[in-house]
Amino acid sequence: MNNEKQAPQKVILLLTDSPYYPIFFKHHFSNFLVCVLPSHSEVDKIEKTEPDLIIIDDQKYKESIFRTCDDLRSKKKFLYTPLLVISGVLKTQYLEKLSQTGVNQIIQEPIDPASLKNDLEELILTCKSEEKLNDLTHKIGDFPSAADIRLRPFFSKNLLAPILLSIKEGKKLSLLAIDIEYNETHEYTERDLTKIIKKIFPEIHPLISLGRGKYLIFLNQMDIQDAKFLGETLRDVITHTLQIGIKIGISSQKKPPYANIREMILAAKMALLEAQKKGTTIEIY
Repeated sequence: MNNEKQAPQKVILLLTDSPYYPIFFKHHFSNFLVCVLPSHSEVDKIEKTEPDLIIIDDQKYKESIFRTCDDLRSKKKFLYTPLLVISGVLKTQYLEKLSQTGVNQIIQEPIDPASLKNDLEELILTCKSEEKLNDLTHKIGDFPSAADIRLRPFFSKNLLAPILLSIKEGKKLSLLAIDIEYNETHEYTERDLTKIIKKIFPEIHPLISLGRGKYLIFLNQMDIQDAKFLGETLRDVITHTLQIGIKIGISSQKKPPYANIREMILAAKMALLEAQKKGTTIEIY
């Protein structure tokens, strides 16, 4: 008898009045649990389904879809939940406005189930990493509490104390937010990636792994030029040796200096998002 616990299925919530999409998703996405609610359902009802991602069919919404997306994003529970919209509208202004209200992806017909399945899995992982990073940022910014077990090594070894001092005194300090193209299909494990990073960056610099190829590296007493050089070195090693992609966002101490670590992490994250958006390797905030 197999006593191993199976991981619970991820939940797709469909907001639609169409009889077609529930059948389509239940047929092609059997690895998900598909829940269906009518268009314009109350947010309270949506919350009760506890979705891992939400897909909205915009046929019955018109302009009210922007309010629906805003309402969902205003709920703390759905702040990082992947939000997708099935739409036949091709107007750039409409699609851009959807993106501004927090929609992660537009789905247009004809839908390729295999491609969309990959997109959904990636979106869930990306949004969870985003949530983890923001949660971590708040905890580091608050710093007096070491309740989070992931941060205990940093508190016990006091690795971040020099970083806090550099911010407080406005000294040289840089931060790299790194996103390495990690997936289960290539032969390199996350441990391999971490080892490579540690070879390039001296051990004195705190390295925080956020999982699935995402890292933060604090470079104390290091200006933007040196931080960029190390970032370029890491990029060259990863791309030429492992032949996988990498994006890096860099923030560096300025005048006036950052008020706290959280500000600096958010700046590095913005630079990383810019690199991902532009398709460049390294961006500096």
